[in-house]
Amino acid sequence: MEFLQKEQALKNKEAELELSLQKKLVEERGKLAQEIRRIEEQKLQQLESDFKMKLAEKEKPLEDQRKLAEEMRRKHEQVMKANALIHSPWNGSKN
Repeated sequence: MEFLQKEQALKNKEAELELSLQKKLVEERGKLAQEIRRIEEQKLQQLESDFKMKLAEKEKPLEDQRKLAEEMRRKHEQVMKANALIHSPWNGSKN
């Protein structure tokens, strides 16, 4: 009888240890999942930052070209207006 009680006590202890182990495993999986999400978020943030930097590098020359084109357009308009004034019949010049 005592042997059966000891055997049952050992089985109970084994079950408790198994349950404790399972709880710890679940807890550790949760921690690992959280850490993996954190790392993945950092990677995504870094990729986004890199992308924005590359995009900015490519946009700068385009913006410079836009400014140059606008400046050239304004100068062209000024020249055209000046030419129109020079060749205007109202300025007294003979063409």
